[in-house]
Amino acid sequence: MVTLGGADGSIASISTLATEINEHEKHLQQARSELNDLLCLKLSLNLVSRRTVQSFLEQIRREQATRKWKRECDALRPQREKFLSCFFSFDAYSPPLMALQKEQLHSAICSAWESLFSPPPANCTSRCLHSYLSDEMLNQVHEQYERSRVGSREIAEKMEEIDLLERRLNSWRMQMAKLEGLDSSGELVNRLKQQMNEITSQRDTCLTNLTTIRNHLSADLAELENAKASYARENSRYLENEPTNSLLHRAEKIYQFIDDLIPNLYKLKIQQLGDEMTHVFRELSHKRQVSRITLEKDATARLLSIDGKELDFDKSAGESQIFATTLLAALANISGANAPLVVDTPLGRLDSLHRENILRFWTRESGRQVILLSQDEEIDATQYQRLKPSILKSYLLDHQDMGNGIGQTTAHEGYFGEGNGHVVRYE
Repeated sequence: MVTLGGADGSIASISTLATEINEHEKHLQQARSELNDLLCLKLSLNLVSRRTVQSFLEQIRREQATRKWKRECDALRPQREKFLSCFFSFDAYSPPLMALQKEQLHSAICSAWESLFSPPPANCTSRCLHSYLSDEMLNQVHEQYERSRVGSREIAEKMEEIDLLERRLNSWRMQMAKLEGLDSSGELVNRLKQQMNEITSQRDTCLTNLTTIRNHLSADLAELENAKASYARENSRYLENEPTNSLLHRAEKIYQFIDDLIPNLYKLKIQQLGDEMTHVFRELSHKRQVSRITLEKDATARLLSIDGKELDFDKSAGESQIFATTLLAALANISGANAPLVVDTPLGRLDSLHRENILRFWTRESGRQVILLSQDEEIDATQYQRLKPSILKSYLLDHQDMGNGIGQTTAHEGYFGEGNGHVVRYE
């Protein structure tokens, strides 16, 4: 017994060995859980590029500044009317102000007042992307990132700890197996094994219950934070609107409107797309028999006349192109996506009026990028000069036959009439 690691060969020494094995199994499981947290939680966050993290943190800081600026604006705006009322109720002017002077003074004060809120400070952002986070959560983002940072040394130390525990457990289990051979009846070892199994079962049950309780606690804490944030927002809104009952009534109506809007969002978007298509179509097409364009739930388009009847006629190639351009422009307008538009032979199937409308539509907005793959007769020199203020680059494509069915196309800056007699132009 002494050779195998027992102190004096007593049952107490064997029990101590079993207790040590059980305790080290607990430590080993805890170390593996901590290593799993390092690899699955902290390490995964540290794999994100530093540029992405810095960009995210900068956006968070700008959104905090934007929220602070908006709160200051909202706090000052209700005081303007009160200030104007008090200012013009003071009549001790010599000579008294005439009506025109009061009107001009009123306009100047309003303009000066509005200049307090515009433009926003330089550290504000033009678009808040994280409105789902409360102010307190935004403050915790940077701290959370700093707490999650982990190095290779920390992971290596945890792996060394696990290796040491595993080697100790293996050694003690071998000793336990040898002690089992010393007990011919097996009663001692069986009793120890039974005790270890009971304790292990109790430990596993407790760990399972602890995990369940921790999960419930995490969920309750998250719900508590959301409730606190919601209470803070509602309390702030109540305090701001308390002096004016009409503002509170308006807030209730807006809340009810938003609540009714969410289930019908798809329906409203379909209607908005139809209205935008109607607006764009009337700009591009010179035919006025189409009064309105509507979309069904399955996105089927219907062209309606002034009296609300559906127009059923075969569309020409040019009209089909006008309709396709209308759909793409309407989708871009309501989505806010400023995507480039590429059009092949843009004017070949259009009459002169449609050509004027569509060219005017493409060049009306300087921020919109349009790439035209045009034949030489679609846009002549006169039309090119009219469009030139809106053209960034023009290229000529020159094709040469190399023989054996092989050709080569090269691009040169310019347009037809400059050096060559014709051009296929990229605009």
